[in-house]
Amino acid sequence: MTTPTFKLSDNSYCQISDEYALKLRRFSGLSLDKLCQENPGLLVFPHCLGANGDNIGEAPLFSFSGEYLSVGNVVGFWGVDGVHVRIHSRFDSDERQYFFHYMLQRVSGVNLLNMDTRSDMDDIWDFLIYLFPIVLKSALAQGIFRAYRVFSYDDAHLRGQVNVSQFIRRDIPFAGHIAYVTREHTANNHVIQLARHVIEFVRRRAPFLLSIDQGMRQAVGTIVQLTPNYEERTRNKIIAANLRPLRHPYYSAYSSLQKICLQILRHERISFGENDKNIHGIVFDAAWLWEEYLARVFAEGVNTARIVHSQNKLRKSSIQFFQSGHYPLYPDFYDNNRRLVMDAKYKRLENAVGREDLFQMTTYLHVLKHNQGIFLFPSTSNTCQPQPVGVLKGFGGRMDRLSLSIPSIASIAKFKDFVLKLRENEQVFRKSIEDLANPKSEFVV
Repeated sequence: MTTPTFKLSDNSYCQISDEYALKLRRFSGLSLDKLCQENPGLLVFPHCLGANGDNIGEAPLFSFSGEYLSVGNVVGFWGVDGVHVRIHSRFDSDERQYFFHYMLQRVSGVNLLNMDTRSDMDDIWDFLIYLFPIVLKSALAQGIFRAYRVFSYDDAHLRGQVNVSQFIRRDIPFAGHIAYVTREHTANNHVIQLARHVIEFVRRRAPFLLSIDQGMRQAVGTIVQLTPNYEERTRNKIIAANLRPLRHPYYSAYSSLQKICLQILRHERISFGENDKNIHGIVFDAAWLWEEYLARVFAEGVNTARIVHSQNKLRKSSIQFFQSGHYPLYPDFYDNNRRLVMDAKYKRLENAVGREDLFQMTTYLHVLKHNQGIFLFPSTSNTCQPQPVGVLKGFGGRMDRLSLSIPSIASIAKFKDFVLKLRENEQVFRKSIEDLANPKSEFVV
């Protein structure tokens, strides 16, 4: 029997017959955070869902309304019990996912111009190896994970429980050595060893990934230093030790690291849960990906490199809502020199901005005493010029909409040509931001 595959773009819906809908409804409306906890075969990016009040983890993977399945800001593929669902960016097609792959390339810092950009399941699953640097650096940013582990020794420095059987077999007649075991809280544990095995695997498969930037080189050096007893022949043993999902209240990013390492080492292909009642797959929050992509675009500009990226999931560069310092806020981007606040929105804002977004921007402008707020969104429009939203009453402040023009893949045959065109549009986009803010204007009090 042919396996059913339902294809749709982000923020859209499709009709599903009752036969297949019955297999999906029990997951309808469940948050991404809950699905990640209960379905080890589901990888969701970003990793720290629900952290820092961004509510991403509270969003559902999908929901049902009658016989229609609808999705929000998610891109990727997943399945359960033989039912497949593929979600592509609304700027792409199911056959050619140029924009999605380009954003992943920019965020991961990897040049993938020669990589196939079709939505073939195996091709996307193989893409996990290119995401490994992001996940590894994210995990190490939380600190070195330590766990208790039992070590066996046979020397003259007794500092644990004597292993009587080993002592009798090895050390009699007594020669000054004693066999003993210790239980140590160490960084040389099953999770760190798993990362080391992936590093050695990547070293043979795509060695350039281990030195794509200074952060990755440091991360690789740290893992290698922590695992002096690494042996390739222990791979299966290390994999078996990591089959139990890691759940730690602080080292949350290591759970994603463990998942992606297991998938890479076991050469798993997406099965969509053919014979499983749990969800399997890889999905990305497109809003997060859009924000991280814009951060890379700004970093390349001379006058936009100083723009602050709050990185709310890492609790960096917050502003305070109250003078007492309570209740931190995380605007996506802001520039104190030019009194500018920018909010990245992976929404259709060509015609209007919603009330919630207007209230959010008003808060940022008031707290920072800035007078320029810009909503940044992707669009197929060729207009990269700011479109006015309005001027606030009271303390004042101007709001504008600014779109980054995404080339139409219908008129572009090759991924390389798409990249060149989008690079040109990025330059126009940055120039519009540089020209828009007026550093001499004052906040009205």
